[in-house]
Amino acid sequence: MKKLNLIGIALFAAALIFSGSCSKAPHLKPGYVAPEEIVTKFHDALQWQDFDAARVFVAPKARKDFQEFCDKNEGKFNVVEYKIVNIDVTNGGYTAKVKIRRNFFVYPSVTTKELEFIQTWELVGGSWMLSGPPF
Repeated sequence: MKKLNLIGIALFAAALIFSGSCSKAPHLKPGYVAPEEIVTKFHDALQWQDFDAARVFVAPKARKDFQEFCDKNEGKFNVVEYKIVNIDVTNGGYTAKVKIRRNFFVYPSVTTKELEFIQTWELVGGSWMLSGPPF
């Protein structure tokens, strides 16, 4: 009987530990969407010059900067291709540093340029949001 109580206590303690870790690990919560999926949607929208669709993934604090980017590049900025090189999730699963390699050109030039840069994405209210430039 004592052995059964000890097993019960051990199971209860394990359940408490596990439930505590769930609250700190956003990737274990129902409905979690991995940053790769959101980053891909954002860059796909940029590739199709659909700035309105891309804006949905930009944090409110960065939308003014994103609007300036859109105004400056509308009808000129053309993404030939992009690649997500690396995603490093930090801060307990609430921040992602995303390395992007983009091939693009800006009219009137048709010379393709390659740029590699790091974006910071933050998990806000369960959704990944681009926290600011570079876009």
